[in-house]
Amino acid sequence: MCDTLFKKDNCNAVFGKNSDRSCNEPNLTVFVPAIEHNAATVLCTYISIPQVKSTNACILVKPSWMWGAEMGINEFSVAIGNEAVFTKKKNKTPSLTGMDYVRIALERGKTAEECLDIIITLLQEYSQGGNCGFDKNFYYDNSFLIADPSSAFILETAGKLYAARKIDKQGNISNRLSLSGDYYKTNAPISQSFSKTHSDTIYTHFSKSLMRQQAGERQLEQWIKTDVFSMMFTLQSHATERNLYTKGNVGSLCMHQSALGDHTTGSMIVNLAHNYPTVWITGCSTPCLSLYKPTYFGVIEGPLKTDEKESLEFWLKREYLLRGIYAGHVNETKYRIRLLSLQSQWLQEEKRLRLSNAPKEDYEAFSKKASKQEREFVEGYMDVICAVKNGELPLPKLWKKKTAALNKNVFARTLAERKV
Repeated sequence: MCDTLFKKDNCNAVFGKNSDRSCNEPNLTVFVPAIEHNAATVLCTYISIPQVKSTNACILVKPSWMWGAEMGINEFSVAIGNEAVFTKKKNKTPSLTGMDYVRIALERGKTAEECLDIIITLLQEYSQGGNCGFDKNFYYDNSFLIADPSSAFILETAGKLYAARKIDKQGNISNRLSLSGDYYKTNAPISQSFSKTHSDTIYTHFSKSLMRQQAGERQLEQWIKTDVFSMMFTLQSHATERNLYTKGNVGSLCMHQSALGDHTTGSMIVNLAHNYPTVWITGCSTPCLSLYKPTYFGVIEGPLKTDEKESLEFWLKREYLLRGIYAGHVNETKYRIRLLSLQSQWLQEEKRLRLSNAPKEDYEAFSKKASKQEREFVEGYMDVICAVKNGELPLPKLWKKKTAALNKNVFARTLAERKV
């Protein structure tokens, strides 16, 4: 389950996404440099496809065991997020996954429309398929929100079929097909409603995706300013504040683990209109309890890593802390006051840098400073982190079993290996 949102005005183009997956599935934040390739093929999550001569530098937020990414941005300021959608054409045969398409497009495209066309072209050849669940079998098709500083698109798919719509001012996608006409591109009958024709209505209903999509749309419409802060507020919002840590709610944009639902394991926001854009990434789960850290291309500071094992360590440390908060082992009021103070400082500092036309070196220094401050903030709770990790503190029933299984074979490519 996920939600991706976009809104632009004359000066801004803000992209944001929450990645909702198994609560025990690490969502890694990695930098992939631009590369000149000699290899003829590239191995994606399940299959190999022909490699291109060169690929773009990318910042990716990705499940630990997959080659592909849930969301990301490339050096040309194209951002993409994908969503699981439930259709009548779900394919269990391993092929390219939606996450593979996100990474392939970011690595190869220089504009939003070019990335759109890359996905469409490969979809016709390879379709999509394979298990996409971390600790369960989970098969689905995909939708995408693709944006750059000047244009944005929604692409929805069902097997090899697709429909795309150009976004004018704002758009958002959730775990459902939603396009029913006014197509920018499609290979399905123009007279048909793509969503009504291809949706699996039962799965779609129980995902509460309509509830989340409508909530996201309402919030986008109500923004006073089109900026990063507004997107943060939206991605940190809940359908209800009751029982967040004990029962969760699949209907929330900031999704908390429930008996059957998923959990927001990572979040990313970027204003694509900025030169040298700040990529705000949590690098951990639970956006409402996490800091969005300012990251930049060329600056390898937490949460941004080049080594996936280092990214895993970053994610896990914060995950143990968050589970301590769920259990009441941290004074949440004091924690939130400190968290909000730091986040406000960073937003104000980034604004000051923009207004002063600061050089890249100043942004790099800002990222390093913020990374250090966030690290010190987290390490102030090392007693709780270690105690939760070692099973020394009681946790809510919902979280006790999950935490006992945390960090088990998280890089293994097959479900059987991950469930050992």
